[in-house]
Amino acid sequence: GYTSIQDAINAASDGDTIKIYEGVFRENVLVNKSLSIIGDPVIDANGGIGMLITASNVLVENITFTNASTGILIYNVSFAISNITLLNITTYRGNNGIVVMNATHCNITESKILYSNYSGITVQNAMHCNISGNIINGSGNGIDISTNFGILLVNSSHNAVYENNISYTNISIEIAGNASNIEPPFLFSCNMIKRNNISYSFIGIFVNSTDNETIAENNITFTYFGIMVGESENITITKNNFLLNIFSSIFFINTTHSNISFNEINQVNESMTEDIFNLSDGDETFLIAGIWFINSSYNSIYENNISWYIMGVSMANTLENSFLLSDVNFTNRARVFNNSIENNNLDYTYIPLWIFGTNGTRIERNNLSNNFAGSAIVLSNNISIHGNIILHNGFINDTDLRIPSLTLIYVNNGTIKMNIIMKNNIDGLG
Repeated sequence: GYTSIQDAINAASDGDTIKIYEGVFRENVLVNKSLSIIGDPVIDANGGIGMLITASNVLVENITFTNASTGILIYNVSFAISNITLLNITTYRGNNGIVVMNATHCNITESKILYSNYSGITVQNAMHCNISGNIINGSGNGIDISTNFGILLVNSSHNAVYENNISYTNISIEIAGNASNIEPPFLFSCNMIKRNNISYSFIGIFVNSTDNETIAENNITFTYFGIMVGESENITITKNNFLLNIFSSIFFINTTHSNISFNEINQVNESMTEDIFNLSDGDETFLIAGIWFINSSYNSIYENNISWYIMGVSMANTLENSFLLSDVNFTNRARVFNNSIENNNLDYTYIPLWIFGTNGTRIERNNLSNNFAGSAIVLSNNISIHGNIILHNGFINDTDLRIPSLTLIYVNNGTIKMNIIMKNNIDGLG
């Protein structure tokens, strides 16, 4: 037998299987051959990299890493590594759990990444990798958040992140490109984020400077922002479940040509919502907007159910100081163009729709019922309001608020037709 894992690797040939028995091995392991390494050991990395994999066609299964700066690093400076499988790996504390760089077709499954300082799993400059069935917990005591990123994809495309459980991180999943520094932009795209359970994070999923990403069927609870998208295009957000995401469930800034559809946004039961709007001092920012757009154009919002937010959908322009109510040319300054809001159900919000400083917004066939106040459209141009149901708005606990069901202020070229507006506190337009 061998007294160290490295001795066994040095003596092995490509294609061999190395079986490691229980025990603590204090070493930093280099895997530079195509091997299967299986066992039940603990590798104490003494503050270094637990295992560096520089060869393709490697399987590592059922190994625990402690006291490591990075548990496992997959990287070769000379070529792109491929076909790496990490199964049932555990990393405990350290800066990074698992890092994949300059690689293709890597699989990280059924692993536990606990209490990393920086990231649980990082995939950088990689393609066609699967990250699935992992548990990533960023908190050592269940309260303090220590991990910045649960799963971080950087300059990577065609990867799948699915069925992971991620909690107590600053950002649970981030997809990041560097669109401002490359030509043409958005080379890093086409990743799938699906069926993950995300909770107790500042941002659940953050998409930044990329395109053609799909975010589907995730459960996102108890975050400040459920999904945040910035400087991106062609993002699909569909069939996700959001519960109690404090500022916003879906937040877009400077993002275009994207679809938000079939999401359940803050659908909560009666026991959770009984006093949801009886906010104490300092809690005024609680549940601001179900879907919140800033400077984002050519997007579609359809077939979503949104409830128990101050604003159901907020769509706003970031204004210049000179953009005043008295400015007759305000519509020429709009930076939010041609978004559509169609076939959504919005109920139990304060303001179902807040549309501010937009041009060409379509609001069609929505059900805006049982909200505490009405919708408002301000400083906007070429608005179409068509075929909506606006029913029983303007009451809180049957208190008469005397608020119109729909208010338009400084709106040019608006078309309002074939809407059903009835049984509101004040029917009609304000």
